[in-house]
Amino acid sequence: MGVPVVSPRRNGGHARAMSPQDFTLPDQAGQDWHLADHRDAATILVFYRGDW
Repeated sequence: MGVPVVSPRRNGGHARAMSPQDFTLPDQAGQDWHLADHRDAATILVFYRGDW
């Protein structure tokens, strides 16, 4: 079984991800979570659909 590998672009750098527009979502405690508050940090968003 193979393992996916991300290789650098030909110019020696990595592709830069596009920045999403700011948005606000409630967290598990019901508090507002603003993407803009985490602008300088690596952020991964996981959306769980719930019951399939």
